[in-house]
Amino acid sequence: MKIFLVTVLGIVCLSVSGRQPTNESFLIIKESITNLQKSGQEVSYNAFFAKPFAKCMNSENPFAEGSFIYDMFHDKKFHHSSLRMIMKYLKENPVSLTKQQEVFNFLLRNMTMENSEWMQIDAMFMLTSFYDKKYYNEQSRRIIKDLLLKHGCKRYALFLIDRAGIYNDPEIIAFLKREAENYRLWSRRSNQTPWFALLILARNGDKGSLKKIIGLANIPNKEERPFQVQLMPIQLAYVQQPEIVELLRGFLLSKESYFHGEDVVPRYADLSHAAARALSNMIEGYPKISRWGYNEKTPKECIEWFDDNKEYKFNNDAKLLFY
Repeated sequence: MKIFLVTVLGIVCLSVSGRQPTNESFLIIKESITNLQKSGQEVSYNAFFAKPFAKCMNSENPFAEGSFIYDMFHDKKFHHSSLRMIMKYLKENPVSLTKQQEVFNFLLRNMTMENSEWMQIDAMFMLTSFYDKKYYNEQSRRIIKDLLLKHGCKRYALFLIDRAGIYNDPEIIAFLKREAENYRLWSRRSNQTPWFALLILARNGDKGSLKKIIGLANIPNKEERPFQVQLMPIQLAYVQQPEIVELLRGFLLSKESYFHGEDVVPRYADLSHAAARALSNMIEGYPKISRWGYNEKTPKECIEWFDDNKEYKFNNDAKLLFY
């Protein structure tokens, strides 16, 4: 027996048994999807979720416990689908700033879920999707502080400190210094929270942290050197201090490069390229450097730019680069 999905006139789907779900409960729709998939049917999630999702978003309290969006967001299988749908809705519909802040705070409150991988992905998602400081209200700041001090939400989530404007909180500064204290070697595989804590402290003028960062940046991690070459300069761009500019200028002269493979873009981890990208992100008017393009002439242009630009301004609106 063939089974068809019907979306006309508000019908969400047909289950395997031929019965239509009696309401728009996420759990009922999920069960219908599961049954269809078990029977070998191809399923378009959008055909199932678009209408009840929009209806929920337009309701008075779309994020109440037990609502369609709440249940979808807390489901391991559909968690990231819910994030994409939330952002798509905000992009395509007129939504007040108050409601956008409500969305943001809902996402923040739920970053304490047990799955640590989700937590890090969600932190990156929020830092890129809600980068503008207008989204951060008093409620957001309280949630972020609790996330860091009480719930152990770390790594990329630390960057929310600056976006929320809570760096000057004595408890936050003490937290950052505790995290950064014992960091001895840059490492991608180890817990990067101490490194990010150092970056935030240095960005906000802590000279001890700035000195330590420069020292760490000049110590190669032999086991992880290709990743260090590719990622560390990009992360350094966040600091926006003249000492970091000088460090990156030195990296521009480097010939150090590592081949990653024919089917990988970019194929090379190149220290000069990564430094150029970092400078492009942190300085206004610097040559634009993409993640992919860096030919033989580009390093010369990036180095000589400083000859004609003795004075430069930091790009205070520069977004974080994670890769």
